[in-house]
Amino acid sequence: MRQQESIPDGGPPERAGPLQPGLQVTLSNTLGNIIVYRCMDAVKVWVLRYSSEDVPAWVEANEGDPHPEADALKGYSLSMKNPKKPSWVKLETLQQYQSKGKRRTG
Repeated sequence: MRQQESIPDGGPPERAGPLQPGLQVTLSNTLGNIIVYRCMDAVKVWVLRYSSEDVPAWVEANEGDPHPEADALKGYSLSMKNPKKPSWVKLETLQQYQSKGKRRTG
């Protein structure tokens, strides 16, 4: 994870991919990858998923968003329990995290 001077608007500078048939899928261009940008206390999270134009694109993410590989990881959602290290968890786990958080604050 890298520290930035400021949080960019419109998504991270990394190119989304794979964009052409035959390209190797790598760690940096796999659907569902998460990029976190931090600046002071601000955190912005993007996930690589298919855009409305049906091409891979970095899309700003929110807690509870479903994993973009719905067939392979059905039932997984984005957890922001630790905003500096978001992760994919089962929906039931996310609901437990949220329930525990409500009990602590409520």
